[in-house]
Amino acid sequence: MKKILLTSLVPASSITILLFLATFVSRLRFFVDDFPYALDTPSLTRDFFTFFASYITVHGLFRPLALVYYWFLYSFYFLSDSMAHLLPFAIHAATGYILYRILKRHGMNGAFALLGGFLYLLHPFATEQYMWLSAGPGTIVNGLFLIQLVLIEKMSNRPSMPVAIAVLSTISVLLYESTFFFFIPLIYLIWTKTKRVSLVQIAPIIVYIITKLLLKGTDPRPLVDSFPLIAENAGNLANNLSKVYMDPYYVDRFWNAYRSFGLEIVLSTPLLMGGMILFVATALGGLFITRHEVYPVQKSKFIFWTLVFLATLPPLVANKIFFFGFRSLFLPSIAAIVTGLWAGQMLLGKNGRIALGLLGLWTVISFFMIDITIADKYRVLYDQDMKLAQAISQRIKEQNLDRVSLILKSDVPFDSRESFLHADHLLSCFFYEWSSLSCLKMTTGSVHSLTIEHVDGRVTRQAPEELPIVTLRLDKNRDLTVEKIDR
Repeated sequence: MKKILLTSLVPASSITILLFLATFVSRLRFFVDDFPYALDTPSLTRDFFTFFASYITVHGLFRPLALVYYWFLYSFYFLSDSMAHLLPFAIHAATGYILYRILKRHGMNGAFALLGGFLYLLHPFATEQYMWLSAGPGTIVNGLFLIQLVLIEKMSNRPSMPVAIAVLSTISVLLYESTFFFFIPLIYLIWTKTKRVSLVQIAPIIVYIITKLLLKGTDPRPLVDSFPLIAENAGNLANNLSKVYMDPYYVDRFWNAYRSFGLEIVLSTPLLMGGMILFVATALGGLFITRHEVYPVQKSKFIFWTLVFLATLPPLVANKIFFFGFRSLFLPSIAAIVTGLWAGQMLLGKNGRIALGLLGLWTVISFFMIDITIADKYRVLYDQDMKLAQAISQRIKEQNLDRVSLILKSDVPFDSRESFLHADHLLSCFFYEWSSLSCLKMTTGSVHSLTIEHVDGRVTRQAPEELPIVTLRLDKNRDLTVEKIDR
């Protein structure tokens, strides 16, 4: 019975939960930055080299390999929107499995290793990386890092191993900067396996800095330029990390509220509820029949994951304007969780490890419910945006106008985050000037200039106004009316 449970039922129930989440992901469409990347002129999907050149001219070599990823994914989107969303989710899921295998290979208890894999897979802060297409490079660099760990374990005796690791690190930093300082834990891990210091791991950083110096662009992303600003951002980071996990506002409005909404979805879907019951039952069975012997202290692994956690923090304080969404918090969160699992394995007795496993199972279930809630909010937000875009298109057609400048006076906020500033999934495509006009291109090509007067007094404008100018008002009931037309 034990063998059947561990080799058949636990994997089957785990895959079931994965497939349930995949169905929610497959229903998603565009969000904010996706609109201009896929639809603007020159379009990334129709004239990639022109888009690439213009982007580099403005922003410099800022995530240049991400543009290649965007070209592929958005081209794929127009063939199958559902499959385009499932691709980054599949990469994320595979990475969670790799993490589980790595933790087991490093000597972690099987139940704790599986828990680490599930927490990686289902952590709500990861959702932006696979639900929002333009944030997808994060899933790739996370996967590349874990592949590097596999290579270090399996190729430690090969002279080519450090070079292979350096190549993958170079690809990562040119995709997304979140792993910029991972050369530090990588050098340490290579040293523990080979007793040699691999300075070639610094090469990707040199390459990255050279690219920044050679091609700065006319409007590069501003970086911190003084120690006081670094210190201020570091303080903000510590405050924000503690706030999103422990502040009563976040606990109530995000963790508890989203879990409750997700539970309603589960209880209203019999098949989903049955899958959750199966998963919980098999996970509990696996937890209590798994051997909980005392493992030797894995000091080097604890040090390694502590270094990984510390290496995730500097990129978050590098921007001059301190702000980040949930996706930026994912890596430090998961590194801290894995470090905590190592600490639990080293310090807790059998009963303590079982208690930690039960807490982890409750967390996994909560994360799943929060994830499906986030996916549902993405879907509802897209539907609302498209409904408004279609209404705008219809009002313009009613005036028999082909090419207009549009002024939209909105009594409805396009930002429902309130004080919940990390939750980018609550932003309408009409919130930013760079995504609002592109969003309208999903339904009409008649609008060449768009000005939005937001309910909070903010004004966003894309392209200069030219006659005729159509002024529309969106009232609090989301009814759209023509206020005036200047011909």
